Amino acid sequence: MVNVSCDYKPPFHMTDKMIFLIAEISEQVGRITDQDSDQVTVQDKTSVERLLSALGDDTLSAAELMERLNLSHRPTFRKNYLNPALEQNLIERTIPDKPNSKNQKYRKYTG
Repeated sequence: MVNVSCDYKPPFHMTDKMIFLIAEISEQVGRITDQDSDQVTVQDKTSVERLLSALGDDTLSAAELMERLNLSHRPTFRKNYLNPALEQNLIERTIPDKPNSKNQKYRKYTG
């Protein structure tokens, strides 16, 4: 074990009030973070619900779904709509072994 001597002293003194304020701020930040997580979940559900509504009982390509949803940015569509619906097993690929196939289409999960 190495014995290290340090003469450094911080330029402030922690009072009980400072410790209390730090704890209060940390708690508020935690609440804000939880609230943001809840909002993301609600947004995801709304996006997924919109996707399911646009899909109906049809089998559609990503481009067709985006058109029905009036979306033009493919990465946002994948992140906010398609991937959450796939992860929740609400929709499925028609060609599951080839997720990037140009012929890929999506339908509601049939089990």
